[in-house]
Amino acid sequence: MNKKGLIFNGKKGYSILLTIFELLVVIAIIVMVNVKASSYAKSDPIAQKTIANDLALMIDALVGFPGNVLVEYPKDVSKYSFLVSSGKVVALNTEGANVRKESKFTLPDNYDAGGDVERKARLCVRKTTNKIFLEACP
Repeated sequence: MNKKGLIFNGKKGYSILLTIFELLVVIAIIVMVNVKASSYAKSDPIAQKTIANDLALMIDALVGFPGNVLVEYPKDVSKYSFLVSSGKVVALNTEGANVRKESKFTLPDNYDAGGDVERKARLCVRKTTNKIFLEACP
């Protein structure tokens, strides 16, 4: 039987098969890494730290706005309690393990920040003349 017509015969055929196998392995590894990274990014401590960082950045940004401003955080934060005190935002997970995440911010000398919110779905940051408050949205 003549096997010259087969594509996977000989050294060239072996090379093609090896290349296809390597590509499949690389694709499988990429998919597994993406699935793992996605689940890690959605994990509770990471989300909690991200929310604390977002709130600290919101407070920093509000200092630059003139007049009175009310900003709503765009996600549901009902799993957490928040405390804003001198120079930091503290996010507490009140469900299950009591995990605490902090993020710092800086304010000019004539500004003051404060407020606390416990397990509310909607969270707002309000800026009046020289004060910034964390509160549940109306």
